[in-house]
Amino acid sequence: GQSILITEGDQWARQRRLVQPAFHPRRFEEYGRTIVSIVRQLIDSWASSVDRDGFVEIDADRVMTSLTLRIICKT
Repeated sequence: GQSILITEGDQWARQRRLVQPAFHPRRFEEYGRTIVSIVRQLIDSWASSVDRDGFVEIDADRVMTSLTLRIICKT
């Protein structure tokens, strides 16, 4: 009901001011390093699951959901 995506006027302006620092360009370099680190951890975790042909079977939906949530929480 009161999301920054759907509010207007003064309430929207107040919410925007609160979240704006998270979207400053200087923050994105740090976000990028964090994302790369998390993805590398995921890839490293697959090393023990590689089959003889060099493949890893994954549940892509579960893995990508988990990856996305980890990135969101960390950044």
